[in-house]
Amino acid sequence: MRVRWTTTAADDLAHIVDYIRKDNPAAARRVAQTIYQGIAALRKFPDVGRIGLAENTRESGLFPLARPMARAGTRKPRPS
Repeated sequence: MRVRWTTTAADDLAHIVDYIRKDNPAAARRVAQTIYQGIAALRKFPDVGRIGLAENTRESGLFPLARPMARAGTRKPRPS
């Protein structure tokens, strides 16, 4: 699977990391690494997570972070 960052997603991550870095640089690095590693894992496991709310998307968590990430799906949704 090819992973492509949108400009909005990259900007959002930069703002999040900058915000955290003001109070805790080490935590900012951990958050950035967790997100980058989670996104990179999609290359090997593109169908991980649940079917998303928006058409042709999937959602999965980035643990230990509590927020799910949504992304474009790679296959048709499972039948209900």
